[in-house]
Amino acid sequence: MFNRGEASQPNTRCLPICVLPISDGALKAAGEETRLRVLALLAEAELHVLELTDILRQSQPRISRHSQLLAEAGLVEAASARVSGRSFRLGERGPAAELARALVGRLDPLDTVIARDRERLASVRAARAAARRPISAATPPEWDRIRQAACRR
Repeated sequence: MFNRGEASQPNTRCLPICVLPISDGALKAAGEETRLRVLALLAEAELHVLELTDILRQSQPRISRHSQLLAEAGLVEAASARVSGRSFRLGERGPAAELARALVGRLDPLDTVIARDRERLASVRAARAAARRPISAATPPEWDRIRQAACRR
């Protein structure tokens, strides 16, 4: 699909989209490379727009627009809205959500772009886990650093 590196075997399975009552809007929304990458990422995790910008290395307005188009087409759903922006997840119901799952299932896992996005997703997940770590889980040397920083204030 995006293969810009080494060649991989083409996927020859047929996608039975002709049996799904899908709008032209859903097909157009899924037919753009960045939006297809967003679908692949959202199939793995619910992600905030800012996390998508980090992974895809594109601007926040651009990612917000892509996410909104995917949501309007029914391929993804807004998971939550926070002060800092919105989170999205892959659609769960309807023909467009079925199309999204079918398209993601057809992506070449060896594709260099998809593989790089997954590596960046792993970094985002690690940063999330570190941010959730309670302060009480800090090791003793970290406690000294925390105390020193608090005393300087």
